[in-house]
Parts: sequence; structure tokens; C-alpha cells
Amino acid sequence: MNAASEPSRQLLRHTVATLAYRGGKVLRGAPDNFASFRAGETTRTPSQILAHIGDLLEWALSQATGHEQWNEATPSIVVSEAAAKAFWPGGTVTDRRIGFNVDTVGLPVVGVVNDSRQASLATAPAPVIYVSMRRYVRLFHTMTVVVRGRGEAAGTVRTLRDVLHGIDPNLPLYNVQTLQDIVDGSTAQARLNMTLLGVFAIAALLLATLGIYGVISYSVSEREQEIGIRVALGAQRMDVLRLIVGEGAALALTGVLIGLAGAAFATRLIQSWLFGIGRTDPATFGVVVLGMIAVALVASYVPARRAARVDPLRAMRAD
Repeated sequence: MNAASEPSRQLLRHTVATLAYRGGKVLRGAPDNFASFRAGETTRTPSQILAHIGDLLEWALSQATGHEQWNEATPSIVVSEAAAKAFWPGGTVTDRRIGFNVDTVGLPVVGVVNDSRQASLATAPAPVIYVSMRRYVRLFHTMTVVVRGRGEAAGTVRTLRDVLHGIDPNLPLYNVQTLQDIVDGSTAQARLNMTLLGVFAIAALLLATLGIYGVISYSVSEREQEIGIRVALGAQRMDVLRLIVGEGAALALTGVLIGLAGAAFATRLIQSWLFGIGRTDPATFGVVVLGMIAVALVASYVPARRAARVDPLRAMRAD
């Protein structure tokens, strides 16, 4: 750019800015159906005319900045499912418009895409509006590019750096991560919390197993004479097994009922650690209950089996 052309470029910039401002001011307070108004079958709507004018202004501004570029794309936007539900609950989305300030009739919505979690997996997807980066490049200072590559990630990164350097050697490429790295980073704290919780849960399960085993074993040793008398009067070994294991199951069932009441309250404290399930998920509670009862039966079976082998004569002679 030479010094002689600088005043011309400044005038062009000023002209483009004035046209954009005056055009927006004319549209202020326009009726809702103004954008789709058509004077005849072969005429353009105001939105199509404005789109063409916008392309012209973009071209003029690109000339003023020394990077001539012509955009023929009609300005439009795409919204996420969360945005569609928030802005138009229960209604159609296409042919709707979203305005970013009072000076425009809004840009048409041409489609809906799936939600994406921008912050973390623990928060609900927020409404998102997608605009053309090419048309609104001056609104953004950085760009996040998602690339699907083959082979090792390091090779893909090298290719990206070479391509970016070929476009503009001054553009930096930074904070390069794989999608797995992003997911792992988002769930790192939750996974640590759940790992610690799992370790304590396993320790509690072992203590409960040892506790049930100890209580049933002590009960069997204290009731050895009673068991011997039952066997002498005709009780079968299966009867003795059923008696002792049943007592252990009743003890476990009582503990499970108390534990369920406590878990229903305690799960509120770990709600933010759960992904994809509710804090009172029936399947999870059902598996835990069945697991605890199974552990209790196994812990009761060993002393029950020893009780079923009691010699009636020795048991009745014991003090």
C-alpha cells in the first residue's frame, strides 16, 4: 500500500461504515414480516436484498484492508437443540430469525444441530448459535479448529502446523489437544472422587462381610448345644443350614433397608459426580441390594456349614 492510495482507502472505509449504520437505522422498528415481504413473484425479499448489500459491503471493506474477497453466501445461522427449545419451545425452527441488535431484521435459521457440552460433562448443554466464521471473522480473535486425522496425533499436528504456516507464517498454533485429552481433563476431578469413593466402598463391604461372618460365627458357637439338640431330635443338615443362613440374611436385609434410606439422602452430595444417571437410579440400587444380600449369604454360609456338622452327643455333653 502506497501513501497515495491511503486517503482513498480511508474514504472507502468511512463510506462503508456510514452505509452500514444508515442501513441499520432504516430497518429499526421494522415489522416482523418485513424480511419475507415480496412485492412480486420475481422480486427479491428485503432479506435477500440486504444479504446482497452485505456481500457488497464485505467486498468493499476487504478492498480497504488490502485483502480483496467476495462472499456470495447468504447470511444464515444454525442453532443447537438447546437453543431451539429455549427460543421456540414446541414450535418450528426453520424460517425463524435471530437478530443480534435492534438495527437488523435478524438472520434466518436454516438448521438445528445436536447439543454439545461446552464447559463440562456435569453441566447441561447451553444454547449455542453458530454463524459463518468467514463472514464474521472480525468478531473473533481466536479460532478453535476440530480436525479428524489418521494415525498418531503428533503427525496430524505437524501437518496442521505446515498448513497454517503456508497460509500465514505469523499465525500461532497452540493448545493442541485430542478429544480424549479434553474429555479426560473434564472428568479428572470426578474420576478421582469416584475412585476414592470406590476404595472406601470396597473397604466398607469387606468390613460388613467380616462383621456378618463374626456375628454368625459367635452365634453358632453360643448355640452349639441348641443345634446339637435339634439334630438329635431329627433336624437335617439342610434345616440347620437354612436356619443359620436365614438369620444372616435377615441381618443383612435389615442393614440394607437402613442403608437405602441413608443412600437416598447421601446421593444428593455426589449428584455432580454422576453422568448419565439419576441419583436414585433403580438399576443401580437394585444391583447394590442384590450384591449386599449375596455377600451376606456367602458370609453366613461358612459358619452355617460348620453348625450343620455339629456332633449331637459332643454338643450335649459340653458345658
